[in-house]
Amino acid sequence: DAERDRLLQGAVCVIYTPENEHFGIVPIEAMYAGAPVLAAKSGGPLETVADGRSGFLRENTPDAFGKVMAGLATAPERSVAMGKAAHEHVLKNFGTEAFEESLDAAVRVTLARGGGAAGGGAWLLAAPFLFLMLACSLGSG
Repeated sequence: DAERDRLLQGAVCVIYTPENEHFGIVPIEAMYAGAPVLAAKSGGPLETVADGRSGFLRENTPDAFGKVMAGLATAPERSVAMGKAAHEHVLKNFGTEAFEESLDAAVRVTLARGGGAAGGGAWLLAAPFLFLMLACSLGSG
């Protein structure tokens, strides 16, 4: 873990090439560490990478990826600025507060639709998330 963190924090850019990949944790970890992400313009990165702010979404071709890499090699200050923005992007959109707000909104919508305590709807929706949060907090302690 320490070596991974060191490598991500020192990267000019993390290149993520899978196409039509699910959510994917690698771009999130990279951006959290302060490295912009260059990813294929498909799948999970479409939801996690903010093109032009926290990284780059490009067609998965050598030419498209090469242009981004060449641009960062000649302007390393852009990588530093994007890395800072990438870290903030992860905190804002995928951090604990964002998760709490999203969960709260989902529970409120469920309750408003009549999925109250009698039907157990809100608890059925919230239970897996609450379990995940508990497991994560126990694992990090």
